[in-house]
Amino acid sequence: MAKRIVIKVGNVFCAEIDGKYKVYLQYIAKDSEQLNSAIIRVFKQRYPLDANPKIDDIVKDEVIFYMHTILRVGIEDGAWYKVGKSNDLGLDQLSKVWFGSVPDSIFDREKFQFVKCSPLDTLYVWHVNEKRKRVENPMQNPYRPLEEGAVVPYMCIISRIKYGYDSGSDNIYYYAKRVPWDDVDSYTKLEDSESEDVAYLHFVGKKAVAIVIVTPNGKVYLDEQHPKSGEFKMFEGDFGDINWKYNEFITAEEFNEVWGDHKW
Repeated sequence: MAKRIVIKVGNVFCAEIDGKYKVYLQYIAKDSEQLNSAIIRVFKQRYPLDANPKIDDIVKDEVIFYMHTILRVGIEDGAWYKVGKSNDLGLDQLSKVWFGSVPDSIFDREKFQFVKCSPLDTLYVWHVNEKRKRVENPMQNPYRPLEEGAVVPYMCIISRIKYGYDSGSDNIYYYAKRVPWDDVDSYTKLEDSESEDVAYLHFVGKKAVAIVIVTPNGKVYLDEQHPKSGEFKMFEGDFGDINWKYNEFITAEEFNEVWGDHKW
């Protein structure tokens, strides 16, 4: 008979990341406005795998993000395991956090049916256990900081611990920027359907450091020392300025294969 998993508010969990370090997270509330799902807070400190910090010290650490998730699945699949419990839930801090969602459709009362809506003008925000409200001018959204309000799988949480962001597609990233850790390498690609150009980008932290553009006439290479070539120039924005889709994230190997053995 399988062992019964008991999960209670206040439980603290440990996630071991790639056999390199471990991070702690805590179940701090249920959100009645989001399917009564569990809200966790994830702490910043990275500990050696053999460290055994006290629970009281863990929960005093800086919180790097909040997220809705299903804790049981993370336990069953070995993403994290329970290590203790604390009555210190940081609820005062949680009460100030705005969660956001961007639906694909909204209910039209006059037509009495759901109608499609643009993600660029439809944003809902809420505090935990409070009714959500629609933002009048979402592109000038004053509700900050804004956390993704969807109930996400543990893979997205582990990704955000490792990289500072997760690569799942979500319209919330029109309003809440992805912010990679400063030392994280990210690789993406963008396709231009009109010109048939495909740009492959390498970021370190928020900044693009190398780009190769595959055009019908050949490849164009750009980096920080060579920021312009003909009509092309380096991307000068922030990694989070683009709402990257899941299929636009690539591996270092894919980027290097396109870059090839190019030398300046």
